[in-house]
This record gives sequence, structure tokens and C-alpha cells, in this order.
Amino acid sequence: EWALDGKHVLLTQTLPSGVTQLMSFDIGKPEKAVNITKLYGVETPTDVHYVGGNADTIYGLKDGLLRKQSLTTANIEIMLQNVRSYQPYSDDTILYESIAPDTTIQIGIMKNETIKIIKKKIDPSVQHLLRYSQYDKHYYFVVSEVNGATMTLYRDPLDTPAGAKLTPFIALPFNNAAEVSFSPSAQFITAQNGSGALT
Repeated sequence: EWALDGKHVLLTQTLPSGVTQLMSFDIGKPEKAVNITKLYGVETPTDVHYVGGNADTIYGLKDGLLRKQSLTTANIEIMLQNVRSYQPYSDDTILYESIAPDTTIQIGIMKNETIKIIKKKIDPSVQHLLRYSQYDKHYYFVVSEVNGATMTLYRDPLDTPAGAKLTPFIALPFNNAAEVSFSPSAQFITAQNGSGALT
């Protein structure tokens, strides 16, 4: 994954011994690459992303904890618990699936440490692709079932009053989504499954 500055990239290196290492690589100063595996050892996270435009900090999962980890001081800050998957957006927003106390799955957004639950009581066997973007002064949140048949779009979900039911902006039939993304302008959404794509 490239950082927003276009100068740093997260990569996994496999050594001849078969050992894998997680690295943060500065393409302008390769000698200053950070070996994240060496820095954190047993605390090395999985599913890592840079924190927006800050290439000195990453998000990562470890034992269900979503953490923010410094690449300069080895500092760890816990952001969310019982997280199954997540997707960051910009510097301050995280989309996530977490395991609720009743063992069902819920989908939420955390912005500046404020949490908004988008969907609850989801069967744990159903996984989702989560994407978020802004277009024409509105924010759009896409929730697409990986093994299901629906892709749901919510508009401005963070503006819904507390306690009010969140109504989908639109729901589209789409089977077995493998990838979902916004176009660079965020005007279009592309979804892909094993046999085709819908824009």
C-alpha cells in the first residue's frame, strides 16, 4: 500500500529462509526503511495501512484489537476491540466489522474516536467489503456482502441523529463481490465478482 505522500510503501518481504518481514519503505531514502517486524517483534500487526498522510504511523490488527502503531517510537494505541476487519479512510475515519457481545457481527464507522453503528445483528458467516468516499458534498458508505447477493449504499451515515434508523440510499443486487472501489473522482462505484463487474 502506498502512503498518500506517494513516497512510502508498505510491503511484505520474504527472505530465502522463508521468514517474512513487514517493511515500510521510503523510495527516496531506501536506507531509512523501517523493518516493522523487527521493531515490534511478537506485537507485529496484520492487515496494515498507513494512517492517512502520516507515513510514520500505521493501523494494524492484533488479536482482534485495532491499533495505531508508531514506526518511530514503537508506541501502541488501541483504537477498537473485537474487530474482524477494517478499512481506513483519510486521517480520521475507520470503517469496521466487529464481534458484538451476542457473537453476531456489527458494522460501524469511527470518526475522531466517535462511533456510529451502521448495521447490527449480522450472521457471523457473512463478511463484507467496506468502502467510503466523498462526492458532491456528500459522504457515501458502501457495504457489499462477500458471499451474499447485495451491495448497499448509505449516504451521509454520520449525519443520522443518534437513535434514528439508518435507511440505505440504494441497495443493488450483486452476487459474491470480490472487490469494490470508488473511481478517482468518487462519482462511480465499481464492484467485481468472479464472472464480471458492475459500475
